[in-house]
Amino acid sequence: MVNVTVDERAAAALAAAREQVELRDATGHRIGYFLPPALHERLLYDWARSSVTAGAIEAARAEEGGTTLAEVWARLSTQ
Repeated sequence: MVNVTVDERAAAALAAAREQVELRDATGHRIGYFLPPALHERLLYDWARSSVTAGAIEAARAEEGGTTLAEVWARLSTQ
């Protein structure tokens, strides 16, 4: 991810935003969008929920085998 530092005026405007903000340069050209953290998180969770069905979750839980979290941590700690 690229970080861009904005001036205090822009920072205040972005901090007050409750919806998507379209960012434009001084000539009016669109340069991107800003999403407030709460909206960004909600959109990510909505996307994740729509990508996996309840049936797929149940099928994964019913599968035999796999690796426990403790086993994963143990393997990672030896690498």
